[in-house]
Amino acid sequence: MRGTRLVFGAAPTPGPHWQPDTPLGLSWGLYAVIHRATAFRFLPVRTRLRLVQGALGPFGSWWLRPRVEGVVPVRLGEHITAAERHGGGVRLTARGTHGRAHAIETGHVLAATSYRVHLDALDFLASELRSELAHTGGFPALDAGPQPSPYQGCTSPASRPPVPSAR
Repeated sequence: MRGTRLVFGAAPTPGPHWQPDTPLGLSWGLYAVIHRATAFRFLPVRTRLRLVQGALGPFGSWWLRPRVEGVVPVRLGEHITAAERHGGGVRLTARGTHGRAHAIETGHVLAATSYRVHLDALDFLASELRSELAHTGGFPALDAGPQPSPYQGCTSPASRPPVPSAR
């Protein structure tokens, strides 16, 4: 994980409090994104991006803390530079804040933090096609309808139309 610390949302607490409880933690921003998702896409672009970047993380849900801290080995401040199968697991090459590469052998890897979509890096899409894609904060901008397109794999919460919340 490239960050230098783990961040988790706040666990629900007995009220009253000035921020509503959500499955991810206490926050008006989270409440809006989770319970008013259909209205989210109508907010101004800057507001949507601020909510996604500020309210949605990067952080883990409050209920993950006891399942991660002291249970799962977490490597902070490292960048994975290579991965290969090794025996029944995987061997990663990582570079830490000190700049030296080192190997990590393990059975499982969860490496999903700080991912940023860079459409220009998707060289399997013609440059003409990439240049025609509308952007929201650097992410592909999508409309409210179903997206039966080859671009579904390169989306983000800031650009994706919201899914109505289940109640």
